[in-house]
Amino acid sequence: MLSPNLTLPISKCSFPPGPRSPQVIQALTWALRPHHYLRTCQRKFGDLFTLRLEIGLGAPPCVFIADPEVALRLIREPTLTLAGDLRDSNAMLFGKHSVLLADGADHLRQRRALLPAFQGSRLSAQRQAIIDGTDRAIDSWPLQQEFSILDSLHRVALEGIVGAVFGSYEAVPPTEIARQVENFIGPFSNRGASIALALALPSSVRTAISRRPLARRRRAMDAAILEEVKARRAAGNLPENSDVLSDLLIAAQDPSNGITTELICDEVRTLLLTGHGSTANSLAWTIVHLAENPASLERLTTEVRSERGGLRYAEAAVSESLRLTPPLLGVQRKLTAPIETHGYLLPAQTLVAPCAYLIHRREDRYPNPDGFDPDRFLNREPDPGAWLPFGGGPRRCLGAPFARLQLHTMLARICERTRFRALHPGYQEASRRQGLSLAPAAGGRVILTERVAR
Repeated sequence: MLSPNLTLPISKCSFPPGPRSPQVIQALTWALRPHHYLRTCQRKFGDLFTLRLEIGLGAPPCVFIADPEVALRLIREPTLTLAGDLRDSNAMLFGKHSVLLADGADHLRQRRALLPAFQGSRLSAQRQAIIDGTDRAIDSWPLQQEFSILDSLHRVALEGIVGAVFGSYEAVPPTEIARQVENFIGPFSNRGASIALALALPSSVRTAISRRPLARRRRAMDAAILEEVKARRAAGNLPENSDVLSDLLIAAQDPSNGITTELICDEVRTLLLTGHGSTANSLAWTIVHLAENPASLERLTTEVRSERGGLRYAEAAVSESLRLTPPLLGVQRKLTAPIETHGYLLPAQTLVAPCAYLIHRREDRYPNPDGFDPDRFLNREPDPGAWLPFGGGPRRCLGAPFARLQLHTMLARICERTRFRALHPGYQEASRRQGLSLAPAAGGRVILTERVAR
C-alpha cells in the first residue's frame, strides 16, 4: 500500500482531496474544533485528506493519515521522514539540540543516553514518591462539592517528572525547579495562547512574537539547571545516582558521545516541559471517562480496594482513555522521498500527519469506537498499529514507561482512597486546547463523595 519511489517526477505527484475553504478558515477551524474537523474530513474525503493549516503565502499543505498501516509504516521507518526541521519556533521552547528535533544518528545517540533512566528498577523506585504526591493532592480536595481536578494533577505529575530527571539535589531544591517550569509554561497554558499555538503561523512570525518573553523565562530556567549541573560535576558522585541528569553527565564524559553542556540543558528542559502536562491531562480525562461510566468506576474501585490491590483494570482503563483522548491528535513529519499510497503520489518534502485520534476511532479496529470500554485492553497489550498515544517506532515517546507508571499508580491510589461521581447523570465534558495537548474543558469537574484516611 505504501511504496517509496525515489525517481518519481514531481509533475506526476498528486495530493488527496481536502476542504476548499481558505487557509485562514481551515487554520481557525483546526484550532477551535479539531475533533469535529478531523472526523468531518475523514467522513467526506476518506483515510487520507489534505489540510492547509499554516497561514501565509506558499505555506505547504499537510496530508492527514487515518490508515493504520500507512501511519505505522511512516512512524516506524526513520529514513522515510524527518522531524527536526518542522516548526523552527519549537526550538525556542525545547532548544535546537532537543531529542524531539533531532534526526538520524544524533537522535539515536541522544535516545541511548536517556533511555536507561526510564526503564526497569529506575521506574519502580519512583512509585512510592508518586503515591505520596497523590495522597497530598487527595487530602486537599473538597468533599461533597464540585471541583476541577486538573490543577492538582498537574502539580503531582510535575513533582514526579522533576524527581525522575533530577533524583537527588546538590544545589537547587526541587521546589525551585518546579517553580521555574511553571513560570516557563504559564503563558502557554491559557486557552488564548493555546489556540495561537495551534494556528500554525509562519515560523518566522511565531518566533518573532515569542522570542523576547520566552528567552527571558528560558534563561531563568536554564540557570537553575546549569547550577545543578555544575554542583554535580564538582561533587564527583555521579555513578551513585540513578536519574536522567546524572546519566547525561556520565555520558558526556566520553567525548565520542557528543553530549555538550548545552545539549544536556536542552534535553532536561524538554523532559521537564513535556513530561507532566500530557500526563496530568490524560489522568484527568481518565477520571472524567470513569465518572461518566459509573459501572466501570465501581469495578475499578472494587479491584484496587481488594486484598490483591490489583492494577489490571486500572491499566486497562488508562489504555482505553488514551485511545479515546490521546495527548496529541497526531504527529507531523516531512517526507524524505516521494511515496505512493492510496493512488496518490506524494512528493518529497510533503508534510504528513499520522493521526492517532482518527486511527483510535476506527470501527474496524474498535467496535463501538466512541464508547468507553476498558475490557478492550484487559489482560492484553494494545495493538501497536492502532494505538498510538505515545507515537511509535524509533521516535516513540521516551518517557512513555514513566508516564504509564504515573497514570496507573495515581489512578489506583485515587480510587483506593476516594469515591467520586459526575456532576449529574449524563454530564459530559468537552475538550479545550492547553499548550500542545487537549485537556478537559472544565478542568475535569467531579464531586468527591468519600475520602478514606491514609
